[in-house]
Amino acid sequence: MNKKKLIISIIIFLQSCSDYGCKETEDFYKEFSTHLVLFKNPNIDYNQYLIKGKSIMSGKDTLERLPSRWFGNLYCFWEIGDTVIKDKGTLKIELRKVKPKYGNRIYVCEFTCKGILINDIRVPIWREDLIKNGCKF
Repeated sequence: MNKKKLIISIIIFLQSCSDYGCKETEDFYKEFSTHLVLFKNPNIDYNQYLIKGKSIMSGKDTLERLPSRWFGNLYCFWEIGDTVIKDKGTLKIELRKVKPKYGNRIYVCEFTCKGILINDIRVPIWREDLIKNGCKF
């Protein structure tokens, strides 16, 4: 009986830890903001995505440093000329394509505690299809 209580306590503890970690991650991602038209394909630098483009707000050439774990999920979608929009305080990145890719012109990448979604489809499902179409992660 004590073993069962211990296992249940550990499960509850681990669940609460993951919820806390998710809240911290949400708060971290909410701090980022970008509004760029890409003039160069993004690069990964350590744990950041370096995105170069023209700011929609100021019209100036801009280099953004964004967290690669989330933004990296759009790796196979973005191309030069596309617009990347992420408003501060939100958990969605919007990618507006110049030319349709994989049948869409707009991709919305959303962070949730249950996983990352692109156009309401879980990322692992997208990855399977993208790899079949030649994308290399």
